[in-house]
Amino acid sequence: MKKIYFFDTSLRDGAQTPWVNLTADDKIKIIKQLDLSKIDMIEAGFAVASQADFDAIKYAVENTENAVIYSLARMVDIDIEKAYDALKNNISKSWIHTFIWTSPLHRDFKLRMTKEEILDKVEHYMKLISEKFAWSENIMFSPEDALRTEKDFLFQVIDVAVKNGAKIINIPDTVGYAQPFEIYELMKELVETFPNTKFSIHCHNDLGNAVANTLSAIKAGTLIVQWTFPPLFGERAGNADLIQVALNLKKRQDYYNVDISNINFENFYKTVELIENISWKKIPEHYPIVGRLVHSHSSWIHQHGVSKNKQTYEIISPKEIWMHIEQSFILTNQSWREGLYQAIKQYFQLDLDKDQINKIFEKFKDLTSKKRFITMDDIRNILVDSWYDLRKKINILWWETIIDFNEDGVVTNIVFENDKKEQKYIKSYWIWPVDSVFNAFKQYLENKILKILDFQIYALWLSSQAKAKVYIKADIDGTIKEEYAIDDDIVKASINACLNLINRI
Repeated sequence: MKKIYFFDTSLRDGAQTPWVNLTADDKIKIIKQLDLSKIDMIEAGFAVASQADFDAIKYAVENTENAVIYSLARMVDIDIEKAYDALKNNISKSWIHTFIWTSPLHRDFKLRMTKEEILDKVEHYMKLISEKFAWSENIMFSPEDALRTEKDFLFQVIDVAVKNGAKIINIPDTVGYAQPFEIYELMKELVETFPNTKFSIHCHNDLGNAVANTLSAIKAGTLIVQWTFPPLFGERAGNADLIQVALNLKKRQDYYNVDISNINFENFYKTVELIENISWKKIPEHYPIVGRLVHSHSSWIHQHGVSKNKQTYEIISPKEIWMHIEQSFILTNQSWREGLYQAIKQYFQLDLDKDQINKIFEKFKDLTSKKRFITMDDIRNILVDSWYDLRKKINILWWETIIDFNEDGVVTNIVFENDKKEQKYIKSYWIWPVDSVFNAFKQYLENKILKILDFQIYALWLSSQAKAKVYIKADIDGTIKEEYAIDDDIVKASINACLNLINRI
């Protein structure tokens, strides 16, 4: 069984994601988390590109425990010197990744160089790098835009690089041009032609094939795979997603038969959350593996199957990547009795018999024909209307949120009332409106711990009059709870969602 090595380029290619500008401190935080996941190789940056990249590479080399650190460098003197300066403080972990463009488009329009000139340059700089990094057994070379490079010339360039010190050859599908079987055939031939060389694959996602192409390369014998952690994907449509590739290898060991025991899956979701907060990029709800809706079901057929055995429609458990969520069915006009029954049982701890669920189901289906989005608060109203005692333990009699322009902050006033008709006034001051609301709820709960783990706002339709859908995930005294609420006002929707949360304590 061959071991697969994980090469993460989130801090280099991923950092090129449009509208993302990672500081040195940002990169260091991500490096620490990647190291906890036991990523084998981290391309910590492009040393010559910025001081932030240089500092991140230098920190990574001196502080990581599990990963070895790469700096990218063009075949240019200043790039190689900068890379060396950033890496030199820990030579046992100091690796370099150099590259040159090889396709006709890049040769003719960008470099304005002939094939012979490129071959000469590769020979010259590989010798230089081999001398500069003489201790390293892992000098990596990439012929950029390899999949649009003539095959005979591609093999020539690789041959020159290998003969002059390249230990690893990385094959970049720079613009996501390749098709899966095309990648498979190329990588298989390269592995057979250069049996003493390690090969790496670097796929972009312009045509949506990055993960499939990466997996094809592994099947062909590639041992090192390059990718980024979502949501840092890189230029344009980005790179292959590490989590998707790794979970494919884990779930289909029967097909790939490779050793991935070196990876620590439990830190994957923590890393995603960290990168989301640092980069201000959110994973879409329906995104594979780590999207919230991947672990949700609205179809009655799926809800029925999952209620009997989760593996009927869930091949990935959130627990596999330590994604802590509240398992719940989403109720729509596609849902049926079983889904409604399970949702009521989980949410309200109410175990209805067949006749009871039939009566509630009629009212539920009538509601789904009128409303586009059903919340569990709607289901509560149906149950209360059907004489079930599910009145809220806590209500809000009055609230206001006032923006204080002089203090550059927000004051939230809320009057709470419990089921004993006891009232309590809370005043909360915070910098942001929604956090001011959360702080008021935390004050009201006093001895209970309310920790907001995730908060998201969605506009329901494209208009300035769009309604706000709010999603909250919270830890309440060690238990994960999730809530949705909809309103014209974002703050009011947040209050409603938070009120529903604390009524489930």
